[in-house]
Amino acid sequence: MAIKRHKRGNRVYLAEYRTIRVDGKVKSVYVRYIGVEGEPKVTRKSRKNKDLKVEFSRTTQTGDVTILWHLADKMKIAEIIDQVCLDFDHSMMITPGKILSVWAINRIVDPESTTQLPEWVRETDLPLLSGISPTSFTNDVFLHSLDFICSKEDQDAGSIFDHSFEIEDKLCQRWRQIYPLSPGERDVVAYDLTATLFFGVRCPIASLRHETEQIARKQVNLAIVVSKFDRYPIAHVIYTGDSDSATTIQDLFCRLSDLAIQPGTIIRNRGNISEKSIQCIEELHWDVIRGLPETTPAVRTILNDTGIPTTPQNHMMKTTCGGVYARKVQAELFGKMRSIIVYANPQAALKDTEERNYRLWELSNMISPIVQNPENLSEENVIAAVNSILKSHTRFFTLTFSVSNDRVTGTWEFNEGVIQDAQRSDGKWAILSTNDNLSANEVIAEYFSKDFVEKKFFETNSGREIVPDRHHLENRVKSYIFLNVMALRIHTAYVNLFRTAFPDDAVERAADFLKKMAHVERTQVSSDHQQKTVFLNLTPDLEKTLKNIGLDTLFQPTDNE
Repeated sequence: MAIKRHKRGNRVYLAEYRTIRVDGKVKSVYVRYIGVEGEPKVTRKSRKNKDLKVEFSRTTQTGDVTILWHLADKMKIAEIIDQVCLDFDHSMMITPGKILSVWAINRIVDPESTTQLPEWVRETDLPLLSGISPTSFTNDVFLHSLDFICSKEDQDAGSIFDHSFEIEDKLCQRWRQIYPLSPGERDVVAYDLTATLFFGVRCPIASLRHETEQIARKQVNLAIVVSKFDRYPIAHVIYTGDSDSATTIQDLFCRLSDLAIQPGTIIRNRGNISEKSIQCIEELHWDVIRGLPETTPAVRTILNDTGIPTTPQNHMMKTTCGGVYARKVQAELFGKMRSIIVYANPQAALKDTEERNYRLWELSNMISPIVQNPENLSEENVIAAVNSILKSHTRFFTLTFSVSNDRVTGTWEFNEGVIQDAQRSDGKWAILSTNDNLSANEVIAEYFSKDFVEKKFFETNSGREIVPDRHHLENRVKSYIFLNVMALRIHTAYVNLFRTAFPDDAVERAADFLKKMAHVERTQVSSDHQQKTVFLNLTPDLEKTLKNIGLDTLFQPTDNE
């Protein structure tokens, strides 16, 4: 055996050769490479065959619930509920604040699991996050937590001790600490009313109403006030099922005056309104932008007397239903001269006129044989029969009767003056603004942006499924609705993370991301006396989104001895 040196540049490489004899001649044959001359030889240790025992704990759903729990904790929801309901007694491990926070998160991510709520919770990281043993989550615990919000103060009198107003006020104050308005800015809110239906018949605050499908159903009315600034549900109020907007608006503003929020502007859709309610709102120093019902005689007069030329000066905005033109006028309404914005849509006007003309033509064909009186009825009976058909369209017709040979016959004709008056208000609506300093363009912009409160109701009813409500005790009904509105508050905080990071499609991105995070699970990996927390299904795309919305530190693997 021999070692040969091969110089390449500044280095000398060593190799081992051996000699052999071929056909009587001696030749060198390469055996192996040794290394670089002058460098120490590294001897690799032989690898021991050792079987390492690796164990995995059961997995729990963690992605979506961890995010929502983090936001609820940031809003101090559990802490505020416990402070109010437990009189600052934090000695309890299982508190209503924690239980209701867990329940609210369930209403957001898996509302269909209501009947298996304890089982659902045990499959998630919510016991770990709340510090409550998984076996402690039972149906009785969840239902008992509702009684901390609203409870029967006097069993005989049936009076309710309601903590929800105080909790709501503190939650609102905390929200504005996290998301303050700009200096000097006043909040703009929208208010709307929706019905919550019941299967049972025993709830004392539910009233019987006949819905459009002609099915008698009991219901309560839920009013929500939502901030335009960040879509936060500032307050909610529950009314009996037979209450309408005219009777609730005054009570609502008395409720708002008890909150720690500063008066701003409230936007309301068309509906019944009274002089008393407007005066109440103004006395509380709130401004109002609200649609006026065109059925009111005073409003019809304003619409008929206000012409709106379709000129560039009056053009306010373009919608999918055509352009919107508007003018600001002064008119006497509710006891004083007020600013009224009259706006019109030319395409809607043509549609209104056409639909009315067609309807009047149908009605004329229906009453023509009746006024001929083939059954020889009295004039009063003929008029009653005609009016039962025309109903609200009676004013568009003029009837004339004559008597011949003891027989009453009649004729009719269209009331052209009334029809022309109606056409002058076709495709036109009126908006009241108690702030005289706002221009027509500003009022239109605010009023047409009011749909954010309607979208909140959509989120409430479909995403959180407030309805139908199967509770029947008054205090449980009120507490359950409070729970769902609380879920809406947590969901609002979640969506607002995406409004900052992805302003163009925040709602859609937020919904899609939460569904994907529902597949992220946590497990413990044990190996060689060491434990490590591992998150499964947490893809790079999900991690990127978490970083964009500022939650990238929530899911960090940890090593535990």
